Amino acid sequence: MIDQSVKERILTYEFAQIVHPFVREHCASDAIRANLLTEIEADIRKGTDAGLTNGFREHCPVDGASENDYMIRHVQLATGFDILAGIRFRGLDLNRPFVAILHRSEGFADGDQLRHAMKLLSKEFAIFSPKAVLFYCSSASDEYTPDADTADKRILMGAIDEIASIPVEGSLTIKKAHELDFYEQYRDEYAIVEKNSPDYLRAETAESEEDMRDCVEKHTTYKVYVSGEFAGVFVVTKMTFLGADGYYVIENLLFEKFRGRKLADSLQSAVARELSALGGRLLFGSIYPSNLPSYRAALRSHRIDVGGNYMVPIS
Repeated sequence: MIDQSVKERILTYEFAQIVHPFVREHCASDAIRANLLTEIEADIRKGTDAGLTNGFREHCPVDGASENDYMIRHVQLATGFDILAGIRFRGLDLNRPFVAILHRSEGFADGDQLRHAMKLLSKEFAIFSPKAVLFYCSSASDEYTPDADTADKRILMGAIDEIASIPVEGSLTIKKAHELDFYEQYRDEYAIVEKNSPDYLRAETAESEEDMRDCVEKHTTYKVYVSGEFAGVFVVTKMTFLGADGYYVIENLLFEKFRGRKLADSLQSAVARELSALGGRLLFGSIYPSNLPSYRAALRSHRIDVGGNYMVPIS
């Protein structure tokens, strides 16, 4: 059980340092605080649920690890410096375990304090022999951040109405998917991307058939067409994230045949127009900084970099 005072310290820090000014421009302060608390409590609930952690253990079995080892832990780095963290596996690869810091109540003062935290977390999850520690920093924060070469996924966020103002290429159209009749082609096309772009997709996996079906049933999956030909998939889900209300991009895949045609901006605009009609205000998603085509396309589409994760190796 995570004490209420720990939640309050984390909430205070995240409201002050994790929330980007862009979010404050588009969401009321009370809503931001409520969203942050919802995210904190959801992570605690999922990370301490015996059924979920046992499922995690069955899916990613490690010799000698018990169900409790897969649960999130509360670690105190110092008085009042709380860390909630859990074990994860890069691309679900059991040979690439790392510790994810889900929430914390303070920023790291310097590299020495970060290394001290990593040492404690490495011992806490020693059964998994973690190779790195992952944590998030806002791009607007003045707290310590590691070297740029440890930068992981960046979060790109934009106002839906601004994204929707971008002209849409006449040959591109989208249609809401009502059945999962495209999964096999999606999976095959994803395999092509993984093969051709291992540099920044080394940790990515295609959405499972179960998860994709769930998105279709929630009416948040769009099939992309170019000149009437099935050309890709764009999937979003409505959620709160980093204090913001909006739609998170789960999948944005143009098939091999249609890449390189400068359709990315049009696709984001077409989807934004659909979401605007649903009352959506913000669109956000994660992109590897080394995936320059996607990163630049997001910036062109009126999205900004609000922060990102750092994956720091454990030495």
